[in-house]
Amino acid sequence: MTEQAAPQVRIGIVGNNLYGQVFARSVAATGRAKVVALCPEFQEPLEPLATEYQLKTYPGLATMLERESLDAVLLASVTARHEADTLAALAAGVHVLMDRPVALTLEACDRMTARAESERRVVMVGHVLQFWPEYVAVREMVQRGDLGQITGVTASRVSGLLNPGWRGRLLNPEYGFGGLEAHVHDIDLLNALLGEPKTVWAQASRTEQGGWTRVQSALGYSNGCRAGVEADYSVPLNFPLMMYLRVVGEQGTLVYTFRGALAARETARRQLMLFQSDAVPVPVQVTVTDAYVGMMNHFLDAVQHGATLEWGTLGQARAALQVLLAIVKSANRAD
Repeated sequence: MTEQAAPQVRIGIVGNNLYGQVFARSVAATGRAKVVALCPEFQEPLEPLATEYQLKTYPGLATMLERESLDAVLLASVTARHEADTLAALAAGVHVLMDRPVALTLEACDRMTARAESERRVVMVGHVLQFWPEYVAVREMVQRGDLGQITGVTASRVSGLLNPGWRGRLLNPEYGFGGLEAHVHDIDLLNALLGEPKTVWAQASRTEQGGWTRVQSALGYSNGCRAGVEADYSVPLNFPLMMYLRVVGEQGTLVYTFRGALAARETARRQLMLFQSDAVPVPVQVTVTDAYVGMMNHFLDAVQHGATLEWGTLGQARAALQVLLAIVKSANRAD
């Protein structure tokens, strides 16, 4: 007797924007779930995404939850709306995967955590670097001790904002943290590599409206390690996504470079190199996979099979947000 396959997870998406489109593509690539419904985060048009994936459309999340039998919602909404959207989904008995960061405040994160626990539903935050092949390789090498004790880390994330509308959304201070929302990717990674920092210093630039565009942070850790982290949204709109990571250890150094588009695979220029004294630098062999599909499968494992989240937990997201808020506090003092 053959084992019956688990039914496909029925998913609704909030937001027809860059991340909503990435979410839709990632769900389809898993082959184990189906996006069936879409609503806007504001009043943006829902085409051509709705037609491409044959989605029912709704004017808002409340109507979508009321009229659709959903197992999960994916929030591509602005950070300021994460708490309200998550609590609405949980009240309807629906699991949630949201873009990062988790919320604007630690208190909001705590309220979501308490509600998720009481409803016994999965809430995951999209800290996608924990699924990005080269960052996974770095994390595993550091945890194995391949580099010896880590003494320094440098991380950078620079990207154009595609078009004026997307720029206005990302840099609106009422919606979220602007360029610091790119910064939180590397903060989450550093938390996994080194634990939470003991000291935080930052300087940052803003738009005339108050949105953060560029931030440079210096983080200190209890073992003496120092990290320098940069995020920059001030570059021209057509500037490619550029990521850089250097992890310096007593026995070797890893350097990762990436230049391409969001979630790019074959078209991106990417390389992870290992440097050691008295040895020829060598590329670290990594199987390139789509990190967003990996993240989606991790979420679906928890939703379908009750697997425990290893990455993207609310606890990890809260820890990253706590460091981000310390960076904001320091940057405000430096103004």
